[in-house]
Amino acid sequence: MDEILELHKRDEVEAEPDDFVTSRNDDAELQGLILFYINVGQMPTQKAESLTQRWKEKTERAFRKLPERYKIIWIPTRESKTRVEFLQLP
Repeated sequence: MDEILELHKRDEVEAEPDDFVTSRNDDAELQGLILFYINVGQMPTQKAESLTQRWKEKTERAFRKLPERYKIIWIPTRESKTRVEFLQLP
């Protein structure tokens, strides 16, 4: 997971990566990552983190049915559009 976050470091808002990872059961074998890139524009860091947290809270109910084998990562970005990517792990 750390390698994935490092790839996108140029766009990241300064924050702890664990702040944006949706808690899942760590005992389950990880099969994939769902990456949410949230465009925060030129917002100050605190507001960008708050916006990302609101997105996370609004979608929480929708992801309750998602199997625990998938980890959701929220990445606030400044230079790219809001988008979702899925990475299947071997």
